[in-house]
Amino acid sequence: MPRRPRVFVEGLTYHVYNRVGRGEAPFKLQEEAERFWGLLCEVKRRDGLTVLAWCIMPNHYHVAVRTGSVPLWRSIRFLQHAFTQGFNRRCKVMGPLWQARYKARPVRETKDLVRVIAYIHLNPVAAKMVADPGKYRWSGHGELLRRVARPLLDADLVYGLFGGTRRQALRAYLGLVSQERSEPWLGGRLERLPWWGAEPDEEESGRGIDALGARAGLERRRLPAVEFLARVEPLLRVGIVELAGAQRGAAVLEARELVAGVAVERWGVGVKELAGALGKSRDGVSQWVRRAARRRSEEPAFARRLNELDRKLARSLEQ
Repeated sequence: MPRRPRVFVEGLTYHVYNRVGRGEAPFKLQEEAERFWGLLCEVKRRDGLTVLAWCIMPNHYHVAVRTGSVPLWRSIRFLQHAFTQGFNRRCKVMGPLWQARYKARPVRETKDLVRVIAYIHLNPVAAKMVADPGKYRWSGHGELLRRVARPLLDADLVYGLFGGTRRQALRAYLGLVSQERSEPWLGGRLERLPWWGAEPDEEESGRGIDALGARAGLERRRLPAVEFLARVEPLLRVGIVELAGAQRGAAVLEARELVAGVAVERWGVGVKELAGALGKSRDGVSQWVRRAARRRSEEPAFARRLNELDRKLARSLEQ
């Protein structure tokens, strides 16, 4: 039976988890944990994620993030694939590293989100690796205590969830961490967590207000390549015939990168499918996608044009 496609909504907060397979525990090695942390930092910057909690355990990780306009599946796929490639190359092994595809659940209520944050940072305590979460290097707990020079966490947003001054918020957070240590589900299966329900269906995902009190953004469903091109063409300055042709003018080259970036990164169109619809090679379209990702990260003007095209397409589908 094919996997049910996941639905992720821009601007929602998610608890994300995955475990390493093959009986390995790569993050026992400090240098591997450092590499994975660095990739998390890169993905956060590149894809506009807000990080509210994180923990890298010897053979798994947890992170609580609020998404930007890049779908969560795209960010996590890059994170896991990039680490796997490097780890396999360093260890001279082949094959998948992760036990399964990652797991994620939206967190919609503030009361649940603060517990998610405490739960993630208590993972090394539950595993009896440390008695005090502040003694564990690879989590966001120390960042909330202002003990880390290069934080990954968006600490001020976390403090805001607890209210009051920063000192009052930190006291409330530490009180919750102390309280949550006695919960029977700490250290158990994910399915036992109060906020970890069944994976939501598309019709249940919805928009609205997320756990940070911010309004969630656009919802994007996956489109077949032919339908995507038909819907995006009226929003472009060049036609699909020009995109599929041999022209190499600056406007056409940029339009190809914009279309490929939006199609693959935001709307789940496969590279092979998009290449077939345009009569182009898969390698050529892959290059467009890579250039779009690089330019989105490095060129603010290009990022604005890509985001504008994406939003126009999303709004046209709402009408």
